[in-house]
Amino acid sequence: MDATQVPASAALCTQASASLNQPICSDTQLTQQQEPVMGDPVVQQPATSTEHTQEMDYDSSVPGSEVPAPCAKHATVPAQDTPPTKKVRATPDASTAPAPPCSSSRTAVYPTPPPDRSFRVHIKPTTRFDVTTIPVKLVQQVIDRCLGTQGYQGFVIHKVSNTITVHLASLDDVNKVCGITSIPISSDGTVTVQSYFASGPNVQRCVLYDLDPNDSPATILRELRSPTHEVLAVRRMGKSRTYLVTVQGSSTIPERFYYNGCVLHPKPYRPRVMYCYRCFKLGHQQNYCPKATVDPERINADGKPRYRCGLCKTDDHEITSTKCPTKQRATARARRRESSSVRVPLSNRFQVLEPIECSAVEDPEEPVSTGVSYSQILKKPILKSIDLLSIRPMITGSSLNML
Repeated sequence: MDATQVPASAALCTQASASLNQPICSDTQLTQQQEPVMGDPVVQQPATSTEHTQEMDYDSSVPGSEVPAPCAKHATVPAQDTPPTKKVRATPDASTAPAPPCSSSRTAVYPTPPPDRSFRVHIKPTTRFDVTTIPVKLVQQVIDRCLGTQGYQGFVIHKVSNTITVHLASLDDVNKVCGITSIPISSDGTVTVQSYFASGPNVQRCVLYDLDPNDSPATILRELRSPTHEVLAVRRMGKSRTYLVTVQGSSTIPERFYYNGCVLHPKPYRPRVMYCYRCFKLGHQQNYCPKATVDPERINADGKPRYRCGLCKTDDHEITSTKCPTKQRATARARRRESSSVRVPLSNRFQVLEPIECSAVEDPEEPVSTGVSYSQILKKPILKSIDLLSIRPMITGSSLNML
């Protein structure tokens, strides 16, 4: 080996040894370690390229080689642009992230809805007394005393009918409220009332006639039987021998009742429109009128009515007549409300375009007789039309001048 080449080879070896002692990456390429935050997931990203190791030996067979191989047995060559390993903080998913706390500390609290109260009991005074003057707190105390509740909610005071309606949830509560016979109106006074069962689910009311007036409603309720329905209540209508019976079962009234072995056939109850003949208002009777004074336009100072019908203010008919136009209009309105609630049409939608009038050949002043045969009705206008056609026109002087 040439002496001049040895120092060069030694210099190359020294340079290679120095390169092995130096770090592969600079300080700027070192990975900056980040301390993980508590509760945050850490994701380790792998490097995209790897480091290659190459073994190089000194080649002495090539004479005159100016660039020999490195003398180090193992030399590590870094890959080109190898990115350092980084620890990246994962971003939490919006769907799994916990909801932020509410900014307001107040929470909306809604009241518990009351139970379904489908049974109704009516309470009305037995004398002339205005129920709207009773304090509501006293009525609530009476109902609480009957039902064993506290602060009962579910009764309505009606000014027109002068009654109190209590909405209940069961028949047991109905029987308890029907036992109310008086309501305090002040600290030292009470008013006598009558409580009766009015309506409920699958509840029907019917009328029984000609019962023994000496029997009390409690006795009739105990002895009255129905093969298809359950008898719930019995109430006498006024001072007559007619009783209103409330039953529960199907959507129709029973076909028959048995009372002490006697078969009774009921009639459906159709409530009529009630008018007061004292204040002439709708919804209550004269015996339960809450007004203390009368209408001076319809009743004289001596208490006698000015008109035969104070509702219409006319003398054409009596006030008790069923043909009173005021009563008929009120009944028609009530029927329309009932038909709209059950969607049953009670009126004819097809109306006559023109009124039926008498024929020109008939005498309009002739009275229409009943029991006339159909053939006579047909012959009558035909004969008159023939007579009209047989009349010969008379020519006068004026008609000749016109011609």
